[in-house]
Amino acid sequence: MAKKKLLWIIVLAVITVFAVCLAACGDKATRYSIKWEVSENATVTVEDSDELPSEAKEGSTVSFTVEADKGYEVSAVRVNDRTVSADSSGKYNVIIRSDTTIKVETEDTVESVTVSTNPATMTYYEGQTLDPEGMVVSVKYAGSGKTEAVTNYTVVYQNGNAFALGDTFFSVKYLGVESAPVQLTKAVEVLITIDPAGGTLDTDYLEGLKTNTELHDVAQDAEGVITFSYSAITSPVELPLFTMWNKGEQTGDFIFLNWNVSLRTGEENISDTEIAATNLVSRTYTANYIANLVDVTSVSYVLEENVPYLVIEGTYKAATQLTLFFHEGNKNITLEGDSFGGAEAKRGEAFKLKFDMRKLAEQKDEDGNPIDYLGSWLDIKLVAVMDGIEESQDISSNGVDLNQNINDGSYVYKFADYNGALKAVVTVYFQHEFTFSAEVNKDGDLVVTFTGTVNKEFAGNAVQIDTWSNDSDVAVGEIDAEGNYTVELTIADTPLDTDGYFHLKIVESVDNSTEVAKPNNEANLPNNDCVNDNLEIVNFGLIENNYGLKASNETGTRVYYVGFGKWGGFVFRGLNEAVEKAEIEITGVTLETANEKPYLVVSGTYLDTLSNEDITTIMTTDLFAELLNNGDESSGSVSTDWMGTQLTYVGTEDAPATVLLEVSEGTWKMSLDLSARNNTIGEVLFSHLSFTGSKGTNLESTNIDTETKITFTETDGDKIEFSLGEFTTWGGHVVSIYVKAAPEAAA
Repeated sequence: MAKKKLLWIIVLAVITVFAVCLAACGDKATRYSIKWEVSENATVTVEDSDELPSEAKEGSTVSFTVEADKGYEVSAVRVNDRTVSADSSGKYNVIIRSDTTIKVETEDTVESVTVSTNPATMTYYEGQTLDPEGMVVSVKYAGSGKTEAVTNYTVVYQNGNAFALGDTFFSVKYLGVESAPVQLTKAVEVLITIDPAGGTLDTDYLEGLKTNTELHDVAQDAEGVITFSYSAITSPVELPLFTMWNKGEQTGDFIFLNWNVSLRTGEENISDTEIAATNLVSRTYTANYIANLVDVTSVSYVLEENVPYLVIEGTYKAATQLTLFFHEGNKNITLEGDSFGGAEAKRGEAFKLKFDMRKLAEQKDEDGNPIDYLGSWLDIKLVAVMDGIEESQDISSNGVDLNQNINDGSYVYKFADYNGALKAVVTVYFQHEFTFSAEVNKDGDLVVTFTGTVNKEFAGNAVQIDTWSNDSDVAVGEIDAEGNYTVELTIADTPLDTDGYFHLKIVESVDNSTEVAKPNNEANLPNNDCVNDNLEIVNFGLIENNYGLKASNETGTRVYYVGFGKWGGFVFRGLNEAVEKAEIEITGVTLETANEKPYLVVSGTYLDTLSNEDITTIMTTDLFAELLNNGDESSGSVSTDWMGTQLTYVGTEDAPATVLLEVSEGTWKMSLDLSARNNTIGEVLFSHLSFTGSKGTNLESTNIDTETKITFTETDGDKIEFSLGEFTTWGGHVVSIYVKAAPEAAA
């Protein structure tokens, strides 16, 4: 017992000594100074201290609150120049790790904001912003009571970020405090500006505006610009007609085209003939003219002593000194040609310009390198400087022989037309002309037969003609001793609704495709080389109101147009006219199980005057059906790895059909086998479906069954569930197919 008591005495003694040592060591812990810089307009209270401590132990926390004097607010609390924030209770907590400086800053709060002097301009129109010229904004502070003028205020409008129709005041705001409303001289109105852009207007129009009592402050300045305002109009205000305008020294120097109308973001199709009664915004209408510099009476090519000339004849009109220019927009190249006229030329006098076209064919840049004008559509422009402004005039193709072409043995010079404007085309000399015929064979393929003539020097070589679209077809014909050839080109692989260009080149032989030459140094078969006399005007695809032929099979499921493309190259395009005539419509999409397989079922209607056999033929002749995973359904992004599975209407014993079709009395039902592809849980599928042979047509419907769900067990044993959704990110009601784990499989 005595031994135990002695043991406890020893233990207590050790503990006491250890505690004394700890206390002694604590007293020797590092201490850091604290420097306080407190605004005279603030009071700092430190927790557990009656005064601001001047030092503290390393690692200790100094907690304090700050209260600003009346009329002031705490603007910042900084610890060693680093801004700190109070906690949710309003307390600042600073851990001391070094000598520390604590700064407390305050600022005078704003008591009131006053517009002490109004701006010079106090009348505004819709859409305008405040002109601060002359305005004085005074601020009174709550703490110090001082007043000062400020400039970094913001203007506050009644509606939005500018004056709106009907507004009567504005205000200003500074540091969150807003002034009293400042009344405008009058309510904001719509301002209309009619700018003649240097033209003059019949006085009757201005006088007519002045008689309209709904229009205010009708005026015209020294430049002829008309302005007026209104708060509301009950009837449209007509804009001046083209017959009311005149520009230039004499009538007809410039032709008024239309009005350029100022638009707001998102606006379109605003009338340029009247100011609508419903118009509630300020607008500017600027007259748009085209210069009528000269009257051109004829344009032609002539070859004199083997020198090719472009000859332009006419009479001077608004301009009597002009320069000829050629410009090509795609390559962005321009040639300044000859100038004509001058001080001696008079209005109404005849002129004749002869330009040596070899300057185009042989043009070089400043480094001596050839400038490639060959094969380009060159705008022909006449340019004059009038009143310090450069005006240009295109030459109309009306009355010009577009079939005229001349060659000097090295180059061929031709004309072309684009939207009524005349263009010049310079090509390397390549003697070629052809006629063609087009038909659709029993297999539904387009067969185009070309019969033509090229330079005799190519005798023994061959003409190769191919197409370019989604796929290519090629045919070759031998050139005889007279330069004649025949090429029969079958276009079999190109889908409908796709434009295709024809290419022509001379190759070594029918068995050797090494290139020898080609027209224009370009691939496209030129329109101008065609000399058919049986062509009709066609307006389909790239053949826009130009010459061509139509070829069709008996049912109209394969119809091709072949002819002159709008970019100067020979083209073709096909379609299934029977589909359009049948008026095939999709009315609904759902899911069904049949033959122990899952199907995406698409149903619809067709023109019931057609027999079941006819509609079946029409719908399957060019059927294209596909299932694929092409992106993230939620974001609409498209994957670069398209995993498409094309479905077929006609099957074999080893590969059964994956599309089933039923038709009956104006309705049809098409079932697409979802098990035709190896589906993965978590995928989102889409279907491409077209009856015209076109690839990439998204399956769309406004009636998608999003309630029905079906299950199916894949060959790998995964039991999956299919359901439908509506995908609208691409702008339509596209059918999306969700592949998920079946509920029992997930469980």
